[in-house]
This record gives sequence, structure tokens and C-alpha cells, in this order.
Amino acid sequence: MKGRPRAARARALALPSLGLLVLLAGSTPSAAREVSVEPAQAWFSERSGHGQAVVTVWYDDEGQSSPAVRGYRIEITYPQAYARVAGIAQGDFLSGGGTVAFFSSAEGGRITVNAAILGSTGGATGSGTLFTVTLDGQGAAEGCGDLEFDAQACVIRDVQNNDLPASYAGGWIAFDASGPQPPALGSPSHPEGETTAAGVVDVQWGAVTDLPAGCASGVDGYYLAADQNPATAPGPGLHDLFVADGGACEGSFELPDGEGYYIHIAAYDAVGNPSLVDHYGPFGIDTLPPGDVSGMQAASGHNRVTLSWVPPADASIVRIYRQAWSYPYYDDAMPKPQPPAFAGDGALVGEYPIGTTEAVDTFTDLERNYYVYTAFAFDAAGNGSAEPAPASAQDWALSYWLGDFDDDYTFDCVLGGYDGRVDAADLNAFSAVFGLYEGQSGYCAEMDVGPTSDNLETGYPLTDGEIGFEDLMVFSLTFGSVAPRGLAGQEATSGTEEAQADGRVPGGRPRAREAAPPAQPVLALLVEPDSSAPDGLLNMLLAVTGGAGLKGLRAEIGFDDRELEFAGLATAGLLSGAADFVASRPGAGRVEVDIARLGREAVIEGDGTLARLRFRRLTATATLPALEEVEARGARNERLAAGIAAPEAPDPGTLPERFAFRGAEPNPARGAISFGFALPEAAPVTLEVLDVSGRRVRLLLDSLVEAGDHRRLWDGRDAQGSAATSGLYLARLRAGAHEQTRQFLWVR
Repeated sequence: MKGRPRAARARALALPSLGLLVLLAGSTPSAAREVSVEPAQAWFSERSGHGQAVVTVWYDDEGQSSPAVRGYRIEITYPQAYARVAGIAQGDFLSGGGTVAFFSSAEGGRITVNAAILGSTGGATGSGTLFTVTLDGQGAAEGCGDLEFDAQACVIRDVQNNDLPASYAGGWIAFDASGPQPPALGSPSHPEGETTAAGVVDVQWGAVTDLPAGCASGVDGYYLAADQNPATAPGPGLHDLFVADGGACEGSFELPDGEGYYIHIAAYDAVGNPSLVDHYGPFGIDTLPPGDVSGMQAASGHNRVTLSWVPPADASIVRIYRQAWSYPYYDDAMPKPQPPAFAGDGALVGEYPIGTTEAVDTFTDLERNYYVYTAFAFDAAGNGSAEPAPASAQDWALSYWLGDFDDDYTFDCVLGGYDGRVDAADLNAFSAVFGLYEGQSGYCAEMDVGPTSDNLETGYPLTDGEIGFEDLMVFSLTFGSVAPRGLAGQEATSGTEEAQADGRVPGGRPRAREAAPPAQPVLALLVEPDSSAPDGLLNMLLAVTGGAGLKGLRAEIGFDDRELEFAGLATAGLLSGAADFVASRPGAGRVEVDIARLGREAVIEGDGTLARLRFRRLTATATLPALEEVEARGARNERLAAGIAAPEAPDPGTLPERFAFRGAEPNPARGAISFGFALPEAAPVTLEVLDVSGRRVRLLLDSLVEAGDHRRLWDGRDAQGSAATSGLYLARLRAGAHEQTRQFLWVR
């Protein structure tokens, strides 16, 4: 196979959508009679949808019109491996001279054509088409190059059947039976072997060239198809996308949810030859979001928050995000943060595979704060659960125990140095600043822990700029009850293990307790006869009845500061243990007494005296201090309906002269009732409430009582703590040799 001249090679015809490039070897006929091969301006290929090429065998007498031509015999060989003769047709050159006999064959790479004008004729002159050969690429071998048409016989006869001198100029056509380089697909949106949440698949590939270089017809474009068949071969008749060469090498497909998807690509050249097919896949599409995380719980702890949750069944991972507030000022510094509403809001706590339902978020002392959490579920495709997330996927906790202020007795209100316990060191620090307000010297904001959002140690502080009764009640709930890794005495290692007897669940919120009758304490301020007290001093006793379940109280006591001066406070009677907090906050003509029994379940049991208040007389006679306001709290810091007993009679200055039982005051009564009596001398005293049949309802007093005026309270409950029914009752007092009974009416 000979090469073509360089000049002729430049005349290659580049027509789209067909199969074999045809080129003319020469440019113009010579001066002699000449038979030449001229290509049609077309491509041919065996590929479906492409046409065929017609090669013309041309005769030109170059102006030598005499003698005229009667017939011819042409034999041309061609490389049959690269082209197939689809048909041979008579040309128009002889047809003007009469009826033409035309015979043709194509066998073994040889084309033979015999044609002549029959009968009497003047012949044919000039130039024209002897015949045409239609070629296609059926069965062509792969390759690229030139197909030469060589003459084995070229006989031209005149009307007398004489040979005319003629030359065969020959000819060739260029063929391209090789496909381009195979393109390589990639997808930035859908990795192979993975399921992705996007329904639109983006694909990219690099531009390729046609092969072999130098004789190829050039890349026409790229055919792409998307389906769930791993072996699809895209082409002109089977494709979802066509991108012409020179365009952006990218495309996209919108596919429904499913698995086992493939994208296929093949490059085609200008004559319809395909490249090898590149298959990208498999990959999946899943645009349905998983369900929501539920049961999200965050449990407070020392330098940690224990998280637990219930993941949805159709998720593969759970991501948890958090937002922080502003310790220790909280709502005084900025609004409370909302739970992360969208995945990516706040700080990522962690990513947890399905099967994991608990994690611990750890902190340092310097990261002490309120944290709010949201859990989002994601499936294998990357679909996320609902945004904003529902409340069931959110919770909050503190990364510290309320009341853990210090790890020794050198409290300095500097952030850090916490030991995870609420004990005597913290009590010492708390006592030192109790009663201070923001702005006062010594005030420490991190001790402003109350009230809390739920009035319990499980809430977050609603700071009020005061270290007072609300803070005391929160402190009393955690005192002695927590430890660095859980509840005191348990040293648990996880939120699930922490809790059991204390009434907590893994999320750190208190379990519902069996409802108990609410306490209805009645407070009284009584004069305490005290012969040992120095002259000029007045002792008053703060006493309670019906105080079962009482954990703490705040009492406001008023007095005339022109007649009395507050001189001090001491515990009395019911408050004799180390786990009691008693403090006074004196002011002009008033003193506030704050009392709490420390410890989570600790309460003040029974009736009796709580505190002794000492006043110094400034005048010879003085109006007795009066109990003006009382606020009482139960075992879980719930508010109790506390009452105030009628005040003592004015200070008589002397002991009673005779025994007296004044009975119930008021009578009839609703709520607490006071029973007053006078003793001229010390005596054993029994005071009890009886029903009208004489059966005991409640024993109020059974002890030795000093001489003086006394008062005892009844809260309307029986010995079992149940409220008595409305009706008539008897109050019986025995004092030494004296016994008296008084009838009264009590209404619930």
C-alpha cells in the first residue's frame, strides 16, 4: 500500500456522521484520454445510521472527440479487507450513443466492468461517468490508511472496435476503521460503590483523540447512557445524552431512587467508529431521609455530660451537635441558646454508628457551662433527618454539679479547681458569701445557682444577682449527693449506671415519685423564758408544727428597732446536726432567717423549735418581734403552703401567777390552730387532740415544760400525716395536777 502525496492528503473531506473517508489521488485530467477514479464526497461505514460511499470511474477524451467511443473493459483491484463492494452501476457516458450492454462483477478484490453500445452508433465523445462503485465497511478490518484502486485492464474501443490509446490515472480512498481513545468517566457527585442522596448524577470525562494519529477521521462526539445494566454500549441509536466534540466534557442525569446504576460512555469518530465503552458504577441513589432520633437525654456531671438516644432503624450514623451558653451569668449575659436546628450548627460532639446509643461529652474546668444538644440521623446515602430537629432529638445539661464551688477551704472565686463533690469545703465557701448581692465586695457569680429552671438541682440557673435562699435550696439538694463520676457513694462510670436509688433516670431528670400529702407547716415566733439570759436580753424561738417533709424555709421577722436590736441567731431543737444551714440577714427593723437541711433526701422531721433569735432591749418595755412572712420548701424544693400562728401576747415581764388553758385560737378555725396555756411553774405537760369519742387524733406535746406562757400548734393532720375530717374536736391539756379539756370546731 503506497502513500499519497502530501498535497493530496490535505484534500481529505471531513463530512460528519459517515464511515470511510474518500480522497482523489490526482487533481485534473491530463491531456491524453484518461480513465481515473474519483471519490464521491461521502463517508461510508458498517455502523447503523451511516451511509455508503460511491466511487466514480471517470472517462475524459481531453477534447479528442474523434474517433468516438463504443465500449470499454475495466479491471480494478482494491484491498477487499478494508471495504466491500455493495453495488456497481452504469454511468452516463455511453448512454447517449444508444442502447448499452453493461456487465459487472466484484470478486476476490477485483472489480470487472464490460460495457458497449449495441448496433449502429456514432459513439460517445467528451467526458463522463463510465460506472460507479458503491462501497461500504461491512466486515472491514480495523485500521486506518489508504485504499488504492489499481488497474489490471483499461481497454477503450472506438465505434469500429479498435483500441484507443488511454491511460489509467488510478486512484485511492482513505479509510478509518479504528475508534477513538476510550474516554474515562468520573462522577464528583456519586462515588462508585456508594449510595448517594442526590437524584441528579453529575459526570465528567477527559477529551480524547481519534486513533491512530495522522490518518484518523477525528472525534465526532460522545454518547452516554444511564441504566442498571453493567454492559450497555451507548451509540447513535442508544443513548441518553450526546455531547459533540469540543464541548464541555460533562453532563448530568436525573435518576429515581434505586441501586445498581451505571453510566456508560463511548466516543465516536467522524466515520462512526466507536471507542471501547467505559462503564462507571455501580452506585445507588436514595433521596428518602431517615427517621428522627428520639429519646435524646443529656445528664449533667462533673466535667462531662452523658448523652443517650434512640436512633431510627433506617439510619447508619448519628451526629450530635451542641451550643454553649455563658457561664456563670447565663441569662444575665445573653439569651439562652436554642438547640442546634440544622446539622452543622454549633460544635460537632461526635459521629456515632448505629448500635451506639450513649456517649460522654468531656470538658475541662475552664469549659464549665450549660450545653444544649441536638442529634441528627443520617443514612448511608447521606440523607439527614428532619431539620429543624424535633424536641425528641434535643436536650440540655450542665457540665458540672451545682454547688461544686471549691476543692479546699481557700475559695477565691477563680474559675477552676473543682473536685466534683459538694461537701464541707463548698459549704464553707458558700457560707462566706451568703447574703451578698451583685456589686458587693466578695460577691461571686458562680455561686448564684438559684433559682433553677425546674427548682431542682437538675435545672439550669436563672441567675438573680443575689446569693440567698434560692441558692441555698439548690445547694441543699446537691450537698453530699454527688461525686466526680456520678452520685455520692456510687462513683458510676456512665449515665446509665449513675442512677438508681436517687430517683434519676439515665437522662439526668428525676423520676416521678409517689405522691405524698403536701406538708402544711405552721410557723410561730414564741418567747422563750430564760432565767439565765443576761438582763436586757430577749430570746425568741422560731417553732414549727406540721413540718414533716420540710426541707427549708425563709422567715421574715419584723421588730421596732427603736426598742430592740438583733443580737444573734443559734440553732435550736430540731436543728442540731452538722447537715443544717442556718443564717440570719439583719436589716433595719427586720431580720431574715434562712434554714435548710442539707442533702438530697434530707428533711426536717417532727414538730419543735428551729432557731433561737436573741434581741437586746433598748427600752424598759418593748413590743415583741413578729413573724411577718414565711416561705417554706419541701423535700424536692417544692413550695409548701406555710402558715403563721397568732403571735404571743405582749411580754408580761413576769411569770404567770396561775395555771391557765386558753384552748383553741381561733375557734372555729380553718387550717392551723394555736393552743395557748400558762404555767406558774415547770411541769410535765401533755397536749393532745381527741375526736368527740375521746380517741386520740394527734399528740402535740409530751415533755417537761418551763414556767411561762406557751403556745402549741396543730396543722390539722393526724398521727399518720393525713388531713383530719371537718368537725368537732377536743383539746386536752394535762400539766402536773391540772387537767382541762376544750372543744373546738375545725374545718378543712
